Amino acid sequence: MKHMRQADRLDRELAWLTLSRARRDAILAELKGEKDMKKRQWTLRTTLIAAALCAALAVTALAASPTLRDALEGLLGGFGGYAQTVNGVTVTDQGIQITVVKAIADENNGKYYLEVKDLTGDRLTADTHMNFVAYSAAYDPEKRTLLAEGALGSEARGPRNEDGTATITINEVWGGENFEGVPLPVELLEPDNVLKAFRLPEEHSRGTDDDRVALVPEQTPMELEGAVGFTLSSMGFDEKGRLHIQIKVMDGYEVPEWEFYPGIEIWSVGPSDGVRNAVDYHFTYKGNRYVDYRMNFYTDMIAEEYLPKEIYQGKELNLEGWIGTKERIEGDWELTFPLNILPERTVTVGQTISGKPVETLTLTAMSAALDLRLPENEKRGDLSVFPLSVYLADGSHMTIERGRSNVYDEEGYYQDCWTYPDPVEPEQVTAISVGYWYIPLEGGRALPGRWLTELP
Repeated sequence: MKHMRQADRLDRELAWLTLSRARRDAILAELKGEKDMKKRQWTLRTTLIAAALCAALAVTALAASPTLRDALEGLLGGFGGYAQTVNGVTVTDQGIQITVVKAIADENNGKYYLEVKDLTGDRLTADTHMNFVAYSAAYDPEKRTLLAEGALGSEARGPRNEDGTATITINEVWGGENFEGVPLPVELLEPDNVLKAFRLPEEHSRGTDDDRVALVPEQTPMELEGAVGFTLSSMGFDEKGRLHIQIKVMDGYEVPEWEFYPGIEIWSVGPSDGVRNAVDYHFTYKGNRYVDYRMNFYTDMIAEEYLPKEIYQGKELNLEGWIGTKERIEGDWELTFPLNILPERTVTVGQTISGKPVETLTLTAMSAALDLRLPENEKRGDLSVFPLSVYLADGSHMTIERGRSNVYDEEGYYQDCWTYPDPVEPEQVTAISVGYWYIPLEGGRALPGRWLTELP
């Protein structure tokens, strides 16, 4: 009974603090093993004080910045009451301190939030890049601290471990700037704008079919409105009729190898069945740095004949992307933190929807997921393209226009999942509909479905 009272006290005193189940059990085991009552009480008090200090250290930076605190509240929205506070998970390398501050997850979805602080300089920006693991959500220049958001998918899609924790690994922190809508001069798309080209060294080869042709720099130099850290160097066609857009990179800036600046509008050229691809070359010429973007658009799937230059007439081409404006910082930030998985409600469905046998429905405050297992050799389908609606006990409903599909194995089992924009208590869901198919729910089972005459 005394051990139970200590467990109750531990839970009561630390109700504001998120403890993993393993950490809680370890504390109670230590208390139970201590025979001396005074020492046992001292151990409990010490544990409570240490936990409070750790939690205070974990939230101090965000608490001191209204900008970041408000941003975090905005990102969580209605899910704020469901999110767990993560304490004591911090890694510092190269003068950059990264701390996990919040997380929210069910078995299929989730997000985590990081505080990233520059302890030694001013190397962060509002658009800091972290090797696609997490994305900058807000930045406080006075605190030299940013709030970043990352995704926790299912075990098949996200950084989850078998012991109920998640591990994220960041090896690059790079301050930069996003830009978009940088217009290119349409007069340079005239068919007679054929420019001089040259062959780059072998080190730039992209394969045996790559002729390594780039434009000679500075043939059509000009500044571009809205451009960050670069100017236009040469833009026009080579002798094969391929369009090149070449930029000159200014000192103090760096264009990542993974960026391709010509915007989506350029993919609208040519017939729908044509082959569209492109290459980019990063090279130095007479002491200056250039990036040459070349469009390889073909007339058909054989990919032997390029689109005629006239096809580009009247097109509006823009540049958009991200450019490094600060020092690229390489390091090792590996953070492992516990996940408090949201409670779920599992409903046996046993119905076929749009030709797909659905076994179960899983509901959490974050999402609705359908588990499907198709017969052997049957082509896999996807219900996530349909809107899903959840109907609640109070008579209201919520519709999610599109979900996503998670494929788990080669035996035909997969899962379609729809993530809610606002929290929904699982026990309040009285029915769902996938497209026009409506399924009433009763406890842990689905009742016979029926067709709707219109979408909700």
